Amino acid sequence: MLDIYCQLGLQSIKSSFKYNWLLKATLLVVIGAILFNIIVIGQASAGCVLRPVASVEKKQLLSLPTLPAEVKKMPAYEIVKILGVFDARVTRVQRIKRAAGLMVYTVQMPARTDMADYSPEDRAVFGAYNDPSRKYDLLYNKKGYLLAIFPHSKNSFLDLAPYYFNIPKIDDPTPEGKWSRFAAELKEDEALINAYNIRGRQSPFRDREPYIYIELNKKTGACIMKTFAPEDFLYILPQPSHKKHQIIIPLYPTVYSP
Repeated sequence: MLDIYCQLGLQSIKSSFKYNWLLKATLLVVIGAILFNIIVIGQASAGCVLRPVASVEKKQLLSLPTLPAEVKKMPAYEIVKILGVFDARVTRVQRIKRAAGLMVYTVQMPARTDMADYSPEDRAVFGAYNDPSRKYDLLYNKKGYLLAIFPHSKNSFLDLAPYYFNIPKIDDPTPEGKWSRFAAELKEDEALINAYNIRGRQSPFRDREPYIYIELNKKTGACIMKTFAPEDFLYILPQPSHKKHQIIIPLYPTVYSP
């Protein structure tokens, strides 16, 4: 039936073609547009229907990058897990030209109804950055690390960049080099975030030192606590001692510094 309609339409066009110069011009434009679509967008299938070429790259981009395996050992993983980022639906992907290696994924987060199982600290993190619209921009670097989360309807954002580090143990033989390399990487990641954040939105805890060294004397119970940024590790430089309990832990956003 569709073939009959197509034939009748072509006969009607032929009969009118001789007498109508405007129709001739219009028909030429239409034919040119059809040929352009066939060549550039896709190929015509039976029944005069155009089928666009599937874009494999676009389909791949419309899913969030898989976090590298090493991230599960880093402090950042706990925050990402709390916020439910893994269940987000991607609606748009952007490359930021002024920030090489930065990818921005706009997502729709699912509604969260299971927060009762989380600790008060976890609920505080979720509540501080929960957007009523559940729409966020997620910033990823070239390593696939989720650097920052920007809620669409808030003037603040969550900076995760300081927490992508596998904290060396106190008795690690080369902690200075590891902290120094991480400090340099963190500087690059913060530059990427700043390149995106042209509106100047604030991260309430961004200026706070993200790590703390805790030392407890086993005999006297005396306790020493020092907060520090990665670039300042050399000022802390704890010396291992069997007389003390020693540990370095992260200070998460919304968790008060001791």
